[in-house]
Order: sequence, then C-alpha cells, then structure tokens
Amino acid sequence: MAADVGAGLTMEWAHRTPVNRRVSADARASTAFASMDEMLEPDVLASILGRPVESVRRQARAVHDSTTDATFESIYLDGEARPSLISKTVDRDRDWVAIATHDRVDREVRTWESGILARLRGSAAHAVVAGARTDSGYSVLMHDLTDRLLPNEPGRNVPDRQQEHVVDGLASVHATFWMDHTLTDPTLGLATLSSFVSHLAPRTIDRVRIRMGRARITDWLEEGWDKLPSLADPRLAEDLLAIAEDPSLVAEAMSHLPWTLVHSDPRPGNLALDPDTGAVYLLDWARPALAPPALDLAYWLFTANESSRAPREDLVRSYAAALERRLGSRFASSWWEPQLDLCLVAFVACFVPIIANINPDGVGGWAERCRPGMRALR
Repeated sequence: MAADVGAGLTMEWAHRTPVNRRVSADARASTAFASMDEMLEPDVLASILGRPVESVRRQARAVHDSTTDATFESIYLDGEARPSLISKTVDRDRDWVAIATHDRVDREVRTWESGILARLRGSAAHAVVAGARTDSGYSVLMHDLTDRLLPNEPGRNVPDRQQEHVVDGLASVHATFWMDHTLTDPTLGLATLSSFVSHLAPRTIDRVRIRMGRARITDWLEEGWDKLPSLADPRLAEDLLAIAEDPSLVAEAMSHLPWTLVHSDPRPGNLALDPDTGAVYLLDWARPALAPPALDLAYWLFTANESSRAPREDLVRSYAAALERRLGSRFASSWWEPQLDLCLVAFVACFVPIIANINPDGVGGWAERCRPGMRALR
C-alpha cells in the first residue's frame, strides 16, 4: 500500500516551494500567495470570489475547540454585519500536529494548492478559497460556516440523522480517491499511516516537547496514557502502546489492502452540514493521509459518540453500504472486514489516551473491539 509514501520529503522542499501573486485560472491547481495581507486585498478577493469587493475588515476570533496555537480572524467584506470568511494562521514552530505528523509542506495549503480539494464531489465538499505561505508558517482562507457546524458538546452524541449524512460524505471522499496513484506523488506531502498512528504516542509527545516545550495538550495526552493500564486489560493496553510507539507492524499488515485518501480528523468541530442538500463540508486538512477507508470511520465513530462504550455497529453498516453503492463491484467483504479490524486497531492505538480522558468507561469496550485486528497481526 502507498500509505507511507513521502516520508523522506525534505524540509528544504517545503521552504523553496514557489509562490505566485495570482490565483491560477485552473481551478484544479492553484498557487499560494506570499502573505495574508496580499491574499486579503479587495481586488484579489474579488477575483477569488467572483464578485466585487470594495473593503475588507479583519477581527480576531476565538475558536474554543482548537488544540493548536493557530490564530483565527473573521473577515468582513464591504461593511457586512456577519463575516463571510474566516482565516486560520499557523506558526510552524507552534503547531504540534505538524510537528507530530512530520508536515513539511504545510498540508492545509497544499491540499488546496494541488487541486485535491477541488476534486471533492457528491456529498462531500470543502470550504477553502485560498492559501498563503510565509517564512514562519501559513494561512488558509475559508468560507465562514459557523452556523452549519455540527454540534460539538462534550459528552453528547451527534444526532443520528446528521451522523448518517457524515458517513455518507466520508464514503463519497473515499470513493472519489479510491486507489488513486496520483496521490502517491511525494510533493503532495500527505501524512503517512505510521505518522498518524504514532502522533499521540509517548515518544512523539517527547519529540513535540523538544520543539515546543511543555504544552497543555502534551500534558493531557500523557495523563491519558498513564490511566490506560487501569482501564483496559493490561496485556491489551501494553499491545496498544507498543503499536503506537512502533506502528510498522500494523502498517505492513495494511499494505496489501485497498487504500484511499482519508481526512484523518473527521470530528464534529471539523464538519459542517448543508441543511438543504445534506452535503458535508470537511474542514481542517492538516493531516490527510493514504490509508484504508475505515480509519476515518473509526475516528468519526468515537468523536461523534463520545459517551458510547464501544464502536456503533449500526453506523459501520451504514458507512459500508454507502461505500458499496459508490464502488460497486470493487467493494468486497474479503477486504472490507480485515481493513475494518486493522483500522480499529490503528485508531485505538493512536487515540486511546484521548478516549481514556474523555470516556474512561469506554476504554475497555473500544480496546476489546481491537482483538480481531490484534489476532491478524500475530
């Protein structure tokens, strides 16, 4: 499988990527601006949005569920009462996700710039309209979809009707990019499966601290790992920790399975839903990867159902049906079940410190669901 492609991409490539002061006429391939200020010039925005823009006002914006040190701004056009756009600006040296997943190309900009986002279709969409790179980081400009974001209240599950739309949207993404070898181009800088599985591991936490110092997120993750042995079967907990620290075994086991583009962070705070069309907008493309499709499904199963004590099998069936509708004869139970079991192992090995902190009563159920995948690794 191409899941670990691009691991050797150099930092020098990222910093030498040429920027252009114009948006490409080809909607499938754009080029980043040289600064946020340039991107927000009225005539530039008019060209991007396809309508006149006379004035632009920026205002700092608080985003409470962001775990990074990114800064956000509301962008008001022509004196409007509500912002049309929102910007996200990231300092590379303060972005723990980029450090943990070895992001050397500013993926949130690169997925737009390369035309990957422009290829989304069906019930999946994105909100990015432009991007900019600087010496210290990057900025992404998006439509403001605040009023369409999915409910993101701690301890409360997303309503089932909305979850059905989400699993259908994820299936749309995965079918669109099914076994698409153009995505193996290392200049795209997609995250590897191994970097995803290990990006919350104790060893990675130590590496992030070397770059950033102590941070609330790293301390919180460490607390979760410390709780794990008391919340799950000790042997199973030990196996999950070993996989997080060295995911090569699970990556190798997945190497013969079908793969696709996965978003890798489909949680309620990163998803918006169009109430009229049912289209799902996927936000925050900071760690897209090539992996079997159930990796995204597993992520959603927990983050949308934080109070559940085990993965919801009804949603698994809904997603499988949505993917089969799109893939037709390419869908087969011979690969579906093995990749589901292995993706649950990969997800839980990655996410178990967060599960331990958010839903300690559910750790045992999630860990037990990993046993079929664990047996496949032996």
